[in-house]
Amino acid sequence: VTANIAEGFGRHYHTENLQYCRQSRGSLSECLDHLNAALDEELITSEDYQKHRAQIEESWRLLNGYIAYLKRCADSGVPRKE
Repeated sequence: VTANIAEGFGRHYHTENLQYCRQSRGSLSECLDHLNAALDEELITSEDYQKHRAQIEESWRLLNGYIAYLKRCADSGVPRKE
């Protein structure tokens, strides 16, 4: 997740950054799937599951906000500041 965000940030255009952030969002979905599997296989407790799920949901919220910001910048033609 974080590697995709970092790679997108290293791109020079908002649209490229958006692409990597969307991949990060997909990776968060993969993390949730792994978390669900860990709970199903009783590798983690319900308490741990809830804690980590809340972290994933907060990450989704923050990432969606960043994606919305990048989309507004890309749509308005605002150049990326280094």
